Parts: sequence; C-alpha cells; structure tokens
Amino acid sequence: MLNFGSGSTAHCLRFSESQSEVDPSLFKGFSIGAPVLTYEMSLQIAVPSFIVGRNFDFESLTLKNGKRVAVSADRKVGMELVGDFQPLQMPPALSNKLLFVPKYDQYDTSYDLLVDREKVSLDGNECNKVGTSYNAFNTM
Repeated sequence: MLNFGSGSTAHCLRFSESQSEVDPSLFKGFSIGAPVLTYEMSLQIAVPSFIVGRNFDFESLTLKNGKRVAVSADRKVGMELVGDFQPLQMPPALSNKLLFVPKYDQYDTSYDLLVDREKVSLDGNECNKVGTSYNAFNTM
C-alpha cells in the first residue's frame, strides 16, 4: 500500500555506472577571497646618446601598486598616477562562496561549481549539503 500523506526523498550521487561510491578526491574545493586590484605601467625613455656608436640610451620608469610616482635618473622626466583604476562596477562579492573544480578535468571550466558556503558541509556531518559523508547520509 502506498502512503501519499507525507514523503521524503534521498539522493546519492554517482559519477559513472562503474563507480559504486563517490570519490571525495574528484573535486578540489577553494575559498574565494576579496577582489584585489593590481596594475603596472611602464614608460620607456629614449635619450640621444653622446657616446660614439650608440644612438640612444634607454631608461624605463614603472608605476605599480604602492608606487604612484617615478622619476628618471637625471630627474628630467617623471610620471605620476593621477586618479585611480577603480572600476565603474565593482566585481561581485564571492567571499561567501566555495569554488569546486574537478580534479581530472582541469581545463574544462564547464564542470566547475560555485556553491554558497552555508550549503557545504566542511566536516561531512551535516545532511542535505554538499560534502555530506556516506555515514551522515545513511543515518539521516
């Protein structure tokens, strides 16, 4: 006799027909930090050379994170970063997500998973979450 009053479901993931258990090492998990803005700008200066046989002497100036001003050795040329590189639209906040990447298909990003941190069991003891162990699932 079927009981339609209440019901429950349970799901177990199988990656292939030949595999009887899910191998926990199939996916690698990564936490995602806050976005970081980095930059580097270079300016190459060509100065006429007074040495016979050389047309120009070259010098490079570089600006990068934490270095907003650069001056040439002879102090005749300088560059300064005015403003910032703040984007018009900030990148999405992903620090509350975990990225799961297949261990064996590293070059195919279509299998990557981006999962909310609260939907993942890091110790395997919580049911109905990604990473639930077989023991927790079985005693659900």
